[in-house]
Amino acid sequence: MVLTSLINFARSKQTNGRYVLAPFAWVFALMFSLGRQEGIPPVPPIVAAVVAPETVTDDTVVIPSEDPEIVSPPARVIEPPAPRPIRRDSFFSDLRGPLNLNDWRVSQLENTHQGVFYGGPWVWENIIQKHDRLILKVRAGEDGERPTMAEMQSRRRFGYGRYEVIMRPSGESGVVSTFFTYTGPFRGDPHDEVDIEFIGARPEGIEYNYFRRGRKGAYSREQLDFNISERMNLYAFEWHPDEIIWFVNGEEHYRSPRGQSRIPETVGNIYISAWTGIPSMHAWTGLPRFGDEAQAEYACVSYKPFDSDSYSCADLWSDDPQFHYDDSEAVSD
Repeated sequence: MVLTSLINFARSKQTNGRYVLAPFAWVFALMFSLGRQEGIPPVPPIVAAVVAPETVTDDTVVIPSEDPEIVSPPARVIEPPAPRPIRRDSFFSDLRGPLNLNDWRVSQLENTHQGVFYGGPWVWENIIQKHDRLILKVRAGEDGERPTMAEMQSRRRFGYGRYEVIMRPSGESGVVSTFFTYTGPFRGDPHDEVDIEFIGARPEGIEYNYFRRGRKGAYSREQLDFNISERMNLYAFEWHPDEIIWFVNGEEHYRSPRGQSRIPETVGNIYISAWTGIPSMHAWTGLPRFGDEAQAEYACVSYKPFDSDSYSCADLWSDDPQFHYDDSEAVSD
């Protein structure tokens, strides 16, 4: 009777038409074993057959034999930001391409007039264009002649604002590599100037200076934590009416003392140069020990007013992989 009830239950709707007798087979097997031990007549074994249901009810979930095709969403296209424009009141010169003579004037001067401390003439031939830099050379003189040097100046003049240069100065004794603004009596102006100068004899230093009406301001020689001749770096200064702030690779490096009365005020041209001095300058520049030649390299020069969003050398420095160095890297000749 119990067996009949179990079979009826297994066939009821609650089991969805399936036989579920396998668990009961274990129960009866146990009863059979105990019955033999106690002398009880054994219960005949039950053979459980697995029978497929005759019908599939509406609530049955049918799983497909193959995975459905997974459609990926379209990739989102991120447009790079448009580069900032070069504003008309600003200056930007990428010196890795052909030299734009609408922006620059190449100095060609013998430097023989009285009071000049340069050791030789500025010559066009000492400016060499490469695919990734502009080179300004200093070449030793032959047969007792004076050495030759290189200098360029912007055609336009600029005043207060931020000035930037990407350059690799010479590390040779006797060579000075520069980036500065200047005007003077040759233009009918007072001598006003803001300087960044690199002395090859001291390749882990940088020198800052400025003049107003020919009077020198607070000159300073500062240390760097790298060798200036190993690779390109970004140098800059901000010329304010009451102070000048210099930067190296985007970080403030030196600031003119407060209350200075010799901050320049007259607009000037931007200059870059590589030169060697007359013998009386050797105490500062170092003895000329550069062999046949030495060079300073430039990649970019820029200026922008303080309120301008014009593209500058700092943007090029950040954007171009050419200037993304590992600590172990250096620019090759």
